[in-house]
Amino acid sequence: MKRTLQSLIVGSAALAVLAGCEVMDPGAGYNAAGYLVANQGPAMASNRAGVLGWGLLGGLLAGQGEYERNSAVANNAVDRAAQQQAEMQRREAIQRRREALERMPRGVFKKITIDHNVEQNLQKGMIVHMNADFHNLMNANIRPIAYFFNQDGSKLMDKDGQCGSPDGQVAFGGTVFNPPYEHTNFSKLKMFIPYSQFDITENGRHQIKFYIQLYNKDTGKFVAKSEFQNMEYKVGVQE
Repeated sequence: MKRTLQSLIVGSAALAVLAGCEVMDPGAGYNAAGYLVANQGPAMASNRAGVLGWGLLGGLLAGQGEYERNSAVANNAVDRAAQQQAEMQRREAIQRRREALERMPRGVFKKITIDHNVEQNLQKGMIVHMNADFHNLMNANIRPIAYFFNQDGSKLMDKDGQCGSPDGQVAFGGTVFNPPYEHTNFSKLKMFIPYSQFDITENGRHQIKFYIQLYNKDTGKFVAKSEFQNMEYKVGVQE
């Protein structure tokens, strides 16, 4: 009878607990002291998820940084390769131009001097001395031609039709010569230019200038051109 009463008390207590709607969380339990412990499953799961999320985010950020570093290294390598390719192409172009120039028929003036007031064939004039190198013009028929200008750059025009270019500019052609080798130097070329052919009759000091071109009669092309040579031509001036 006593044992049955205890069972009823325990059963009543259980019913009373249930009647008080103290519904236990599925994750709840009792600790060692017998106290009810609330469910920590969702909180722990949330905490674990947070830790996992931060870990994944950190991994993604680290991976992004590594990707960016690798991309920068790859881009730098591409840039260096492009620069090296461009430099190689530039050097090849320079080499091709150098080789083309070496094959080109050409002359190069080294020095030009003038002797004034020289008489030749009963005419007073000047002698132009030329020193020039010649390349790839062996046996070519080369003629020096001097073209004259006023100091302002306008052409000095021929008036008597004796010493002029096809367009009427004062011009003088020298003696034809033939370079004997592929690469040679002529240090004693010269041409006489009579003053009378300047066709300047006005008294005074006249500042004029000229340049010399070397004409290849075989090809009809000029192969060299000198710098301007400045000079003074005096008419009726007593020294």
